[in-house]
Amino acid sequence: MRKFLSLVLSLALAATAFTGCGSAADSSTESGSENTSAPQVNIESEFFLSDYFDADGFFKDLNPADYVTLPDYRSVVVPKANYIPGDVTIQLELEQLLASHATKETLTEGVVEDGDTLNIGYVGSIDGVAFNGGSTGPEGTEVTIGVTQYIDDFLQQLIGHEVGENFDIEVTFPENYGNEELNGKDAIFNITINSIIETKIPELTDEFCAENFSEEYNTVDKFMAQLEADLSNEMINSYLYSNVFDKAEIIEFPEIVTEYVKAYILSTYEMQAMSYGFTLDEYISQIGFASRDEFVEYFKADIDLFCEDYLIFTAIAKAENLGATDADVTAYFKEYLGDEDTSLAEELYGMPYLKFTAMQAKVLDHLIENVQKEQ
Repeated sequence: MRKFLSLVLSLALAATAFTGCGSAADSSTESGSENTSAPQVNIESEFFLSDYFDADGFFKDLNPADYVTLPDYRSVVVPKANYIPGDVTIQLELEQLLASHATKETLTEGVVEDGDTLNIGYVGSIDGVAFNGGSTGPEGTEVTIGVTQYIDDFLQQLIGHEVGENFDIEVTFPENYGNEELNGKDAIFNITINSIIETKIPELTDEFCAENFSEEYNTVDKFMAQLEADLSNEMINSYLYSNVFDKAEIIEFPEIVTEYVKAYILSTYEMQAMSYGFTLDEYISQIGFASRDEFVEYFKADIDLFCEDYLIFTAIAKAENLGATDADVTAYFKEYLGDEDTSLAEELYGMPYLKFTAMQAKVLDHLIENVQKEQ
């Protein structure tokens, strides 16, 4: 099932104002983690996305009802199975969250067991001569037995050895290894086990919640209640998409929407190009496209989906009077980016674009809050 692509896309671009062509926040909104990253980039783009929107964040001179017919979204009833997360779903989400806060402890004693993560150093040789690319250097490398892929039974031969031990192992390169000097050759690796790296998953306690999450999640009870609410909202999102967005009838795509989506895609890749020291056109050429038009055409299917979503979001926002204000933009930034300061993003994209982005979040929130649930 396709997701709310338009909102995700808007979130990604808004986030670049704070991370310099990287991802938004390391920690997810669903977990309640806070992002306190400071602005790091100030890029002058040839695309000013607010040019496509009026002061209220709606597409200029566009009546979305002329282009899309909405289904009766106010009468949608969500079945219990589509808004109550099961125990397995909750447990998996909890495990993933705790794993994302895991810490690593370096052990300088111990015997290697199957499944252990290690830091090892090695020097590989064939007929007594070290070969190029067969050594780690003094810093070693991190491997996990049973997970990291090495030739032959390289890592399995480490089992039973102790931290600090130095020893040789023998392996045979595959015939089709891809290097004529190594294909099918027997090699000896001199191994040093530098350490065992133990991953510690934290326990969910009030102290852990208070140290890692915002106020809505700062005790176990609050955390679990909010986690279930977040999972429920995700389920409702999916159901609404199938029963509202997928059932909307698109009459045609207005030019201003399609031109905006194209500009959005180009501006996103322009930022990526700048991060590599290229202009947009140089970057497009480097990745194999003859022109911007050819590059944009590559995204034709995605562009249609984005246009469809934007029309539906805008039509619902107009029907429900859900235009965004400056305060909504600030709240949006605080919730999704962990920072109320919108000044850099406003400089890069303009307030009309930021209102358009915040408006989409308001539409989703409105649909979720007002949906009818099967009792």
